Amino acid sequence: MNSANGHASIRVKVYGPLRAFVSSTDQQIDVAKGLSVRQLVSDLGVPDDQMVYTMCLINERRVPLDSPIADGDVLDVFQPVAGG
Repeated sequence: MNSANGHASIRVKVYGPLRAFVSSTDQQIDVAKGLSVRQLVSDLGVPDDQMVYTMCLINERRVPLDSPIADGDVLDVFQPVAGG
């Protein structure tokens, strides 16, 4: 599929504790063009209560969860770790 027909092919990589919620931690998938990061992460199986702690990068740049996904994007999904 490609962006000409309303779909985007993207690579999704999931890290850390969020891996427990997804079927594959590194996958190439086709999604509806313009789908938000939040909706995609939810569709992958990450529960809504985990979204508060979730950060996402598209093509190595931090983005808000409501950002749209485009064809060819690489999406990294993780929860930051803090310590002290």
